[in-house]
Amino acid sequence: NYEISKHQAYRQTLGYQNDSTIPTPPNKSFPELFKPETSYAENELSRKDLLDIQANMALNQVIISYGISDSLLFIHVISRTSIIAKTRPLLNLENNVNMHNRKIMRLEDPNPTGCSLFEDLMGDIYNHIKDFQNFIIIPDNYLFRLPFESISIRNEGKSNSYLVNSHNISYSFSLKCLTNRFDEEINAKYQYIGF
Repeated sequence: NYEISKHQAYRQTLGYQNDSTIPTPPNKSFPELFKPETSYAENELSRKDLLDIQANMALNQVIISYGISDSLLFIHVISRTSIIAKTRPLLNLENNVNMHNRKIMRLEDPNPTGCSLFEDLMGDIYNHIKDFQNFIIIPDNYLFRLPFESISIRNEGKSNSYLVNSHNISYSFSLKCLTNRFDEEINAKYQYIGF
C-alpha cells in the first residue's frame, strides 16, 4: 500500500524504530523522502528544518499535523522534546466533520459529534498533549473545514468541555510554513499593525 510505505519511509527518516514514541532523533544525515520530480520536492521538509522547528518551540507548545490518504489518517505530534506518529483508519471521519459543521451552522448542540471527532482525531494522542497550553494544528484535506476549537474533550465523570476551554488553538498550513516563520528576520523601521 503506497500510503503505508510512504508513512513508514517518513518514520524511518525521523529515526523511528518499532516504538511509536521516541525522543528527538539523534543527529544523522536526513535522506530525501521524495525524488525531486517536481518543483514541490524542493520545498520538502528536511531534518534540519524539523530540528529548527523543535528548537524554536516554546515548552508549552505542541504541533499536531494531520495527513489524510484514501483509507488512513496520519497524525504527527511534535513538541520541543519528542515526536509521536500514529496511524488510524479513516472510517466515517469526513461524514462526522460535515455533520459537526452542520450542527454548528444550525446552532444545534455540537457536543455529541464533537466527542466523536475528539476520539477520531485526538483520542490516541491526548494523554501525550493534554499538558501543553498551545496547540498548533496543521489540518489536511477536509479537516481545514473543521473548527478544532469546537471539539469536545471527554472528561470521565465530569461534563465535557470544548478544546478551546483548555488550550489555545492556532493553525498553520504546513510544517514548512513554520520553518519560514522562524527564518524570517523583520527589519521594519516602524512597528505597526495594519488591518
